[in-house]
Amino acid sequence: MKGQICISSTFLISLLGMFLFNAHEASGRSSGIPAPRILGGSSTSEGDWPFMAYLFERPKGPLNGFVCGGSLISNQWVLIAAHCIISPNPILYGIVLGEHTRSVMSANEQVFNVSKIVRHSRFDILSFLNDIALIKVHYTKRTVTYKKNL
Repeated sequence: MKGQICISSTFLISLLGMFLFNAHEASGRSSGIPAPRILGGSSTSEGDWPFMAYLFERPKGPLNGFVCGGSLISNQWVLIAAHCIISPNPILYGIVLGEHTRSVMSANEQVFNVSKIVRHSRFDILSFLNDIALIKVHYTKRTVTYKKNL
């Protein structure tokens, strides 16, 4: 129907999993072993999802500044949710490609600046309608290098 949001059951299950994980952490009864964030998911190997991108806040750096995940849709554009973009200033963000484990830097990762952010002109933060944005990867001397894992 026009103007309504269609929410998939997979999204709802993922959201429930994140809620339960955060509630468990907040309760203080953690066993020290993190609970899974995605119900029914499975582990992946490095390079299984080479199109995945990782938006981070530059001041906090790639290891501590995670904001949102996105998808590389060309050699210079990343598709991401508009609600992830707090400020439209591209200098505040960076993109990591080839990431597998956020807490570990590997040889497969490529880190780039952001040169442009384009949020949907009709994005509504209250309803999350049109929750889509594009991020242009800024290149200096190199471009995205497609390897086995990216």
